[in-house]
Amino acid sequence: MSFLNSLPLWSALAAIGVAVPIAIHLWSRSQKFETPWAAMELLKKAMIARSQKIQVEDYVLLVLRCLTILLIALALLRPTINVSAGTGGDRSVGVVIGIDASYSMNHGEHSRFEKAVGKAREILSTLGEGDPVSLVLMSKHPKVLFRRTGYEPEAFDRGLKKLRKASAYPLGVERNLERLHELVAELKTASRECYIITDAQVSDWQGLSDQARNSLQRLGEQSRVTLVPVSPDGTENLAITDFAYAAGSLQSGGSARFAARVRNAGSRTVGGAIVEFLANGKLKSRQDVGRLEPGERRSVSFFTSFGAVGDVALTARLSKDDLLDDNERHAIAGIQSSIRVLCIDGDFAESTRESPRGGYYLVRALRLKHHDEQAPIKVTHIDASDLFREKLSDYDVVVMIDVPGVSEDLGKRLHQFTDGGGGLLVFLGSKVDPKRYNQCLASDEKPVLPARLVEIVQYDESGEGWQIATLKSDHPLAQVVGRLPADLTATARFDKTFRVVPVKDGQSILELGDGSLPLLLTHRDEWAGRVLLFTSSADRSWNNFPLHPLFAILSQQSATMLSRRPEMEKGIVGEPEALPLPGHMIGDEVTVTDPLGASAPVKATLVKGAVACIITPETPGVYRIALDSDHAAAAVAANVDTAESDVRTGDAIVLRRWVEDLPVEVVSEGLADSALNRRTGRDLSLLLLAAGIVCFFGQGLLANYLSHRKHSDVGEVVASLQGRRVAASRRY
Repeated sequence: MSFLNSLPLWSALAAIGVAVPIAIHLWSRSQKFETPWAAMELLKKAMIARSQKIQVEDYVLLVLRCLTILLIALALLRPTINVSAGTGGDRSVGVVIGIDASYSMNHGEHSRFEKAVGKAREILSTLGEGDPVSLVLMSKHPKVLFRRTGYEPEAFDRGLKKLRKASAYPLGVERNLERLHELVAELKTASRECYIITDAQVSDWQGLSDQARNSLQRLGEQSRVTLVPVSPDGTENLAITDFAYAAGSLQSGGSARFAARVRNAGSRTVGGAIVEFLANGKLKSRQDVGRLEPGERRSVSFFTSFGAVGDVALTARLSKDDLLDDNERHAIAGIQSSIRVLCIDGDFAESTRESPRGGYYLVRALRLKHHDEQAPIKVTHIDASDLFREKLSDYDVVVMIDVPGVSEDLGKRLHQFTDGGGGLLVFLGSKVDPKRYNQCLASDEKPVLPARLVEIVQYDESGEGWQIATLKSDHPLAQVVGRLPADLTATARFDKTFRVVPVKDGQSILELGDGSLPLLLTHRDEWAGRVLLFTSSADRSWNNFPLHPLFAILSQQSATMLSRRPEMEKGIVGEPEALPLPGHMIGDEVTVTDPLGASAPVKATLVKGAVACIITPETPGVYRIALDSDHAAAAVAANVDTAESDVRTGDAIVLRRWVEDLPVEVVSEGLADSALNRRTGRDLSLLLLAAGIVCFFGQGLLANYLSHRKHSDVGEVVASLQGRRVAASRRY
């Protein structure tokens, strides 16, 4: 037996209700008052013979009254009992159906999603008209199509016909199980059933989290839960997992290299795939991927040149396979006429041609041979004491070289600059005050620098200094170093550096020696601007790096990377994305155009201290905010979450093993027969309520009858006593 309403609540109320008549009975027995009266003695003797009978009648009334309250309380609990499918009575059933609508369900010529919809039809065919049904498409953003809707075949058929394709989102098991539990709790039927139709993806179901297992446990206690795996046609899939800028110039007239990473996300070896590269929709290059083993990754690169200034939409497109959603990856290249760099030099006054110090080498590495207005990188070189004259927002990148002191005011200005999308490159040196740097630029609340400074350390062993350690990072700057010959990078030597401790979101790009000394660091979260920290000097006082070929290469690449605007970064389909809107005010309305050409107004708001608009991409592609006379254009490239690309699945046997300790049944074939054979549940609430009403009226009639009889008997006794008294008086 099970109960549709809260057992603890109504049981407690029933116990209180039953206790009331018992308490009244006990209390009434204790309320006795004796008044001496001679005639009463005769009456008392006459009533003794009837006392035991009266007590029995009182107990009968007490039991009937308690039973009345108990039956009504049980009726409110709405108990159900299991009966065979052919037994009569109230066998109403409520059903919740969850269809996996993550994009892995689009896999196959006849997609898994189409098969899942067919399974849903099979379940619905077992219902009677009017049975309450909830149907939800499960993904990262669950979508309820029907909510406790009385089943009507034609209406549900029309709704299912509209389901042609799954979403572009991953699944998110935990969130969907919570939604299913919510929908099941709304059902007030004798029997409650929950069906989860899914492709049983290994990445989703094999290692269920504790939260997911607890949700399934609670769901199984409230309803009969059935997992329905759909059989896949295959498990082959290639996916483009990343597509990004790798190296080169992002200026007008320059050229750059972009790299797409392809992964075999299936369970079989795949060969013969081709990747196409497009710029603004025009094909630029086509390359073979080659043979990929399951789980293997491979990078495919292409070069392209840029003409006019503006945003260039780039696409890497994989040749067609059984899952199209992850075959494209989008990015945006923001092409500028030039990069404006402000170089703040703490050694500016001490540097001479004979003894160059501070930013001498860096400025020449950035300018190369260009000094005119057409230079791709325009450098303004100033002394640190003249910084108050400069407006940081006039520059794309700010470089700090051995700046001796950082005031609170400068710290605030750099915070605002990086929050607004500016790039910051910091070189350390002997004049740096680590306490001031940590206080103003590496606070725990919102650090600008990716690490806190500890102390200067010096190479004290015999030799020529530390070498650059074996690369561990996949950062584009690390890849630039990795493409150079090892014997060339080994000639870069470092005698001194700052020991640093990365902040929470800091990461090392390059390291020295055995890897314990970070040399170049950045933030993982790039929303707050792009910041690079070089822990050694920019001149030859601590190393020979300024004379090394790698120095000029890294300087140019760092300036290019730091000048990219945050709005050019890639977003994820289904996740809110903030597009910064410099120059706009909070409440301003801008028009966002999606990849399909549809436009919608969005209002500007405040996000992390900066004015931005928030959009949630629903399809992959480029989302743009148009250019007007007062403000620059903004754009974001949205892509699918490739965690869903792993299309390997488990069959019914494997799925049973994954959920064997949970109250869940796995059915892959004969779904309709299984539902009909197991569908049980007879609601006893009406029967119990009727019995309670009968007991209520029964005890009332009985109490009335006994009361009348009692008064009648007492009258006869009194009359008899009076007759005896008259007879006695006559005898005397």
